[in-house]
Amino acid sequence: MLETASPIAFIATANPDRARSFYADTLGLPLRSEDDFSLVFDLNGVPLRVQKVRELQPQPFTSLGWQ
Repeated sequence: MLETASPIAFIATANPDRARSFYADTLGLPLRSEDDFSLVFDLNGVPLRVQKVRELQPQPFTSLGWQ
């Protein structure tokens, strides 16, 4: 069932302006859309949805990586 579904990567930010700058300017990912809820970047054909949250508790593990 999921073998034909397209993936979406999700991460969160409490600072969308800083996240936009990092993912677009530093990493060079194209920004595809932005609304009140998220920024969406093109991660080599996979949408990377950076969710805008009020508070963020950093996790002690990797949440996004590249092979």
